[in-house]
Amino acid sequence: MASNISDNITYDDDNATWEELGTIGIVLQSGMLIILCITGCLGNLLTITVILKYNDMQSATNILIANLALSDFVVCLLSEPFFIVGVVLQRWPFNDALCVAVGEITIMSFHTSVLTLLCIAINRYYVIMKSPTLTQRYFTTQKTILMCCGTWMFALTTALPSVFGWGRIKYAPDISVCLLDFNPEDFTFILVLTIIFGVIPFIAVTACYISIYYTVHKKTKMFTKSVQPIQKKENISEEQKEGSSSESKGNSIQENNTNGIEARNPHSEVDTDSNDAHTTKEPTSKCTTLTEVETNNIHGSNTFLQNPISAKVQKKRSTPKLNSQQIKMIEGKRRRESTVAANLFLVTLVFCICWLPLGIVALIASKHDISRPILILNILLAYSNNSLNTFLYAWRNSNLRKAYRNLLMSEEHTGNSSLPSR
Repeated sequence: MASNISDNITYDDDNATWEELGTIGIVLQSGMLIILCITGCLGNLLTITVILKYNDMQSATNILIANLALSDFVVCLLSEPFFIVGVVLQRWPFNDALCVAVGEITIMSFHTSVLTLLCIAINRYYVIMKSPTLTQRYFTTQKTILMCCGTWMFALTTALPSVFGWGRIKYAPDISVCLLDFNPEDFTFILVLTIIFGVIPFIAVTACYISIYYTVHKKTKMFTKSVQPIQKKENISEEQKEGSSSESKGNSIQENNTNGIEARNPHSEVDTDSNDAHTTKEPTSKCTTLTEVETNNIHGSNTFLQNPISAKVQKKRSTPKLNSQQIKMIEGKRRRESTVAANLFLVTLVFCICWLPLGIVALIASKHDISRPILILNILLAYSNNSLNTFLYAWRNSNLRKAYRNLLMSEEHTGNSSLPSR
């Protein structure tokens, strides 16, 4: 990256040289990096600590969040300090091996973050799209931890080729970082990395969140249509009471009119031994009452099974109705799942906004001239992502925000995880 980008950097020499303007640029750039490094280290360490310390925070989703925070913490702790040194001294004061190591750590952490965001999207997909049993089968605590370890191992294997010469890491003096050297000789390696950690994750994550959005929207509409308004529940209860009263009166009338014939329950078997089995009259009203159905059954008719209107009435009576508390619980659970998915999508979106411009600028710089300030601004934007996630969690996730406050204030934590047991 150093050779190609350095050759295509342009400078403005109208009234002052870059050396004259460099002092202000160095102060601003190093100051921003110091702030990002400190906030990134403390914020990500805080996120990891609250998830590891509080057992009720150790859901599958939060474990993946902790893995994402770990990858950001590694960059802030092991990569950004060398970035600051390079900016201040405007050179690399260490040996080439350390430059390669710092570059490898940065690349591996970036790949781990991408894979973790992919796992988070898949986790949200299973929670909302699949059954709870299937979700709990694949996203147990142990399996999620193994999944996090797998992201680091896979990221390591894809970063190792550059150590053996396939994809070189060099110090780029114009941007003061050790990164991949984008040159035509390593085009195949860069293309493979772009497909594995760019194209495929982007398509998969986008597909997951689009499916989640449409599914949540569809379920919300279906739930609204299927659940009866709360204000009508009292009327339903009154109708059921009146039906029970009418049924008891019908039974007493039948006992008097059938001269000893035993009245039967609507669910009892039909008496097919009666000679009057086919003398049942067709109901004239649109809605047959339960009393009429029982009377027909007493005379041996199977009208209850043959009459769909009567069957619908019986099904309506046997179907349990949701009370207001149950409706609120269902709506609350659906709202929480949608909120968690939206928050995690926001984390993914911020990651793309921070890193995508740098990738585009780097590709352009390998072929065309580009100004140094633009490239530096994109580098700072990319590194800022390592410090932003903690603020996003504190802003959008009430459970993590409460856990942060409890840990910092040394209070007892009594909160719940964002999604218990998932």
